[in-house]
Amino acid sequence: MGGKNKQRTKGNVRPSSSGRAAEALTREGGVIPGFVGFDTTVNSELSYVPAVHGAEEIDNLVDADFRLVLRKLSKRDVVTRLKAVQDFGSMCQERDAEEVKGVLPYWPRIYCKISVDHDRRIREATQQAFEQLVLKVRRSLAPFLKSLMGHWILSQCDTYTPAASAACQAFQAAFSPSKQPEALSFCKDEMLNVLQDVLLKETADTLSDPQSVTEEEREGKYVRMLTSSLLGVKRLLSLLLPSDRTALEERLTHLLNSGKFWKYGKHKTPQVRGAFFEMVCALCEYTPDLVQAEAARLCPAVLLSIDDTDPIVLPPVWEAVLHVVSTIPDCWTHVNAKKGFLPKLWALLKEGGKGMAKSLHPNLMPLLSKLPQQVTDPTLDFLTTFFSSLIQG
Repeated sequence: MGGKNKQRTKGNVRPSSSGRAAEALTREGGVIPGFVGFDTTVNSELSYVPAVHGAEEIDNLVDADFRLVLRKLSKRDVVTRLKAVQDFGSMCQERDAEEVKGVLPYWPRIYCKISVDHDRRIREATQQAFEQLVLKVRRSLAPFLKSLMGHWILSQCDTYTPAASAACQAFQAAFSPSKQPEALSFCKDEMLNVLQDVLLKETADTLSDPQSVTEEEREGKYVRMLTSSLLGVKRLLSLLLPSDRTALEERLTHLLNSGKFWKYGKHKTPQVRGAFFEMVCALCEYTPDLVQAEAARLCPAVLLSIDDTDPIVLPPVWEAVLHVVSTIPDCWTHVNAKKGFLPKLWALLKEGGKGMAKSLHPNLMPLLSKLPQQVTDPTLDFLTTFFSSLIQG
């Protein structure tokens, strides 16, 4: 008799409860429940069949419609995945907050996969859906931040501008300007872990499955994530408080000690080279002591790259040049100015900046003001060569 008056829910599943989700997390030792086919790296394959241990209870925490959408995100078909992530965003907007909170234990691993999808439309839709989730669950997101923040800052530097803008908008929806430094401080190590892993450990074949993804797509994703990671370090340094930057210096030293890192300044792809020099600018601005310690490698990497006239690379190269000559007083002891730097400068001026004069010429006077006498002696010869090269160009 009493059964007639019981509240029914769609799919005959219990309403989601953030409290039960928290209990499930506690039973799992405080970690996000695992899924069959998942590991902790960014190249893990999607699989939304819960692991056997405690599977039934954890699965029932998620509304049946949400479960269906999450399973569709594992499909290979791009249109299916795109529709699924769009539906997920709509459901986060429309459903009760308690139902949406039931998804939270599952969201970090889902997000870390689809936020770096090969398809840029899916990456953009992922960030838009994330914003709707953030607006609905608010502070309940806090226990999952450390698992999310690395890929969140990576996404804020996505090479596809609409996806990057959507990720930034989701971040601003989650944290007011006054709270952002606190959130970043809380997750700074986890963010740097993700960025460093991409820069030092990952390859095109570890980020994508060679058996199901073409070589061109694998390489495209790898280049995109390298670019985003370099820009991610720049963004992280710009947003952190000075005390947090200092706390990360030892970790950043490990990055700068890697020979692989310095090769990005000569990478075959202009986007990667440009991002490398943008990151160098941030290092000079926010961690001058670290830059001084790495001067022997940093100065040649920057000062001998002034002949890189790719439109994407030249502006950050010259910004980096001005940072280096301003930040590292003895920079010219690490570079042979007469044989290495000046011949490249004269050739560049004679060719009119190789079509990049508008970006190049505003940097010339600031550069000249920073050149020491050891570089410009004899002064008359230096100025004669400078102006004749400029006029010829």
